[in-house]
Amino acid sequence: MLDDATFKSGLKKLMKDCKDGEKSSEDFADGLVDLIKDFVKTGEVTVQPGIAVTTSAGGGSTTSTGTGSIS
Repeated sequence: MLDDATFKSGLKKLMKDCKDGEKSSEDFADGLVDLIKDFVKTGEVTVQPGIAVTTSAGGGSTTSTGTGSIS
């Protein structure tokens, strides 16, 4: 599940800082990129069992649910 609250809070602060003249448009762009990267990394990837996979050792399928983080 993505962390919407943290993203929204960070975006509101970034926009306020720009509106108040504390940040330039370049600072806004850099800040927005950082917020988006951090937001995406709060997600989790889930792979269901039965998905076909191929490796250098041969083929097969996933046998159980797997989860992982985004880095």
